[in-house]
Amino acid sequence: MNHRLLFVSLLACGLVAQVRGAESTPATPTAATPITATAATTHKPGDIVARVNGSEIKFKDLDAICKAVRSDMARSKHGGLPQQEEQLERNILERMIMQEVILQEGKKQLPSDLDTKVQQQLEEFKKQAGGEEEFAAKLSEQGLSKEEVVRQIRDSIVIEQTVEKYVEAQVKITPEEVKDFYEKNLSKFPPVPETVRASHILVSVPADASEDIKKAQKAKIEAARTLVKGGEPFADVAKKVSDCRSKARGGDLGFFSREQMVPAFSDVAFSLPTNQLSEVVTTQVGYHIILVTAKKEAHKQTLEDVREKLQDYLRMAKSSQAAQQYVKNLREKAKVEILLEPVAVPAPVTKPATTVETPPVAAPKK
Repeated sequence: MNHRLLFVSLLACGLVAQVRGAESTPATPTAATPITATAATTHKPGDIVARVNGSEIKFKDLDAICKAVRSDMARSKHGGLPQQEEQLERNILERMIMQEVILQEGKKQLPSDLDTKVQQQLEEFKKQAGGEEEFAAKLSEQGLSKEEVVRQIRDSIVIEQTVEKYVEAQVKITPEEVKDFYEKNLSKFPPVPETVRASHILVSVPADASEDIKKAQKAKIEAARTLVKGGEPFADVAKKVSDCRSKARGGDLGFFSREQMVPAFSDVAFSLPTNQLSEVVTTQVGYHIILVTAKKEAHKQTLEDVREKLQDYLRMAKSSQAAQQYVKNLREKAKVEILLEPVAVPAPVTKPATTVETPPVAAPKK
């Protein structure tokens, strides 16, 4: 299982998910509640918006993340109301607090290979940017120094590995758990369809090919079939003749179900006896000869078929729960002061009720 994906998801992508989750049920807008993308508070960049065990979180850092999230939401055509702007800031601040408590815990015992990993990640960023100069230019555009980026990389690695180390010590998946889950969820494991393993040689024919080209290509595939029938190994002929990328594997396509290939190909492959060479088969891409090397009948998925996937699934589920509980425990033990000022949300403007006086109605004259 890829723990990196798990914890990056929990600690990074979860930020946007949490913010968007809070906005999935927006308040009903009124005429006096305009859409806005401005900050929910009026703090100055140097203002402290939270303290975590004495460590300060500045408004400038909070605002930078808020702007990035707002930009992402704008590209995704998500709006924002003043009430939601306050919630956005507070959700992001809470995520920053959570990351800070993990970081502080991780700094008690830093990974021995931390510097190496920081350098590797930095080099990867440079490569993605297109080189040293392009990387420096991107940093300049964003108003970041190389030192700030290195610090951010360092902190992110410490955060990730701190949670990962805790979870790996806590999460164990036993064979009994896997078996129990399998037996209680048999309906979730549909039968495996019939499959065959086959190799093929393809001589491609363009859709707009002339009759002369078609004849020449047909002659080429028939010559290849003659070589195989004459005793030359199929794989060797495929490597020399085939136009399919599978030629590197001697034409081997691996196991496939009937639906995974075009009908003209599947009809032949699934009717051929094992190790018998087909006649020339025509499909929309050209001419083929097929050699079926193995068959598997349709069958129910056994525990052994799905054991590895179930282990990964159960480990992922347990890891997610353990990570969330770990961060929650750290958060509860930490001394946290939140200094972010609430925003004053304008109340809807309501018009005073208008009293309409009804003139007296005269009684009808007799």
